This record gives sequence, structure tokens and C-alpha cells, in this order.
Amino acid sequence: MRVVFICFVFACTVISCKKGNVPGGQNSDRLSLVYEDSVYQLTGVAVTEDKRLFVNYPLWSDIYKYAVVEASTGGAKQDDAVYANKMPYPDETYNSWHEGDNGQSKWVCVQSVVTDDEGYLWVVDPAAPKMKNVYDGGQKLVKFNAGDNSIVKTY
Repeated sequence: MRVVFICFVFACTVISCKKGNVPGGQNSDRLSLVYEDSVYQLTGVAVTEDKRLFVNYPLWSDIYKYAVVEASTGGAKQDDAVYANKMPYPDETYNSWHEGDNGQSKWVCVQSVVTDDEGYLWVVDPAAPKMKNVYDGGQKLVKFNAGDNSIVKTY
């Protein structure tokens, strides 16, 4: 089962890395800054077809605020702007896990976010805070409809 899960995550990552799926929709030989965070360690970035940007932060240290955020440009034209504003995704409650909470209905330690060609956002939460044991059955793969931010299925 573990091998199947790892293969699925790898396949989702490869699918999301298609050419042209970047803010601005332009392919260029030069890099341009679209998002940065010098405070919190991030491990995943996903961009939808309509240029919504999602970022995840694992709970690996005491320097931590949110597990998954949607970054926005604050109203600036997205083609030229840096995604600087962060909102917890899908909401503040899902991003409010603390030891003792139910890990099945909150992010515990998200490792990856991936988008696919069908408009879904996939979030991988192995639920192993600070790289220790899996927390109380909290491991999950969550499929969101990025169009309306609803949870389609939790695996």
C-alpha cells in the first residue's frame, strides 16, 4: 500500500509540472519571482489553470503557522505580480491542529500540494509532525474541487 501511495504522489507531481502551467502562462528561459517566504519552510507549490497558487508548509519545527495556504497577488495583475498575500486553505479551522486535536479533520503535517488537469487540488498529509510518528490516524490524501474549494474525497 505504501508503494502505491508513493507512486501516486510521484505521478501527481509529474502531471502538475507540465509546460505553461506557471503564472503569466509564458515559457521563458529566465526565471522570475512569483512567491517567496523567508520565514517558514515550504515543501510544495501548486498552480491551477486559472493561476491560483497553493503552498504547503510541513510541521517540522516550532517555526510554523499554517499547513496549506492560497497565495494571492492582493489585486495586482497576476502576470506581473508577486503572490504575497497568504490565506489558510481551505480555512483557518483546517489549519489549526494542535497535539490532542483530531488529526482526521485538520492538517497535521502536510508534505505536498499538487494540481491536476481536471481542476482538482490534491493535498498529501502524512500526519507525522516534527518528522516523528504518524499522529493518531491523521494521515490522508485530500482531493479538493479547486473551483468551489469543496472536499471531493479524503483517502
